Amino acid sequence: MLLRFLAVIRRFSTEAVPVRAAVAASSSGGGDTLGRRLLSLLYPKRSAVIAINKWKEEGHAPPRKYQLNRIVRELRRQKRYKHALEVGSSSLELCNLF
Repeated sequence: MLLRFLAVIRRFSTEAVPVRAAVAASSSGGGDTLGRRLLSLLYPKRSAVIAINKWKEEGHAPPRKYQLNRIVRELRRQKRYKHALEVGSSSLELCNLF
């Protein structure tokens, strides 16, 4: 019984796992989200509305209100008030744009 158990472990342990698959499986979510795009805007003069419009043109799913609220909260936590205001003030319009 023990030898069979060790044989099963040995068989599964010899399989190679691609590095990208292992990294993707360990990450907490998808690669490209609206929140990540908005949080990656480094310069305050860049408009969050442009990033949202680009997201919409690429045919992604519309953001839900709770997702926009989470993005606004994270932007405010990072003291990026201009972007938070752009997303927050037009959150209802953004949901209706899609």
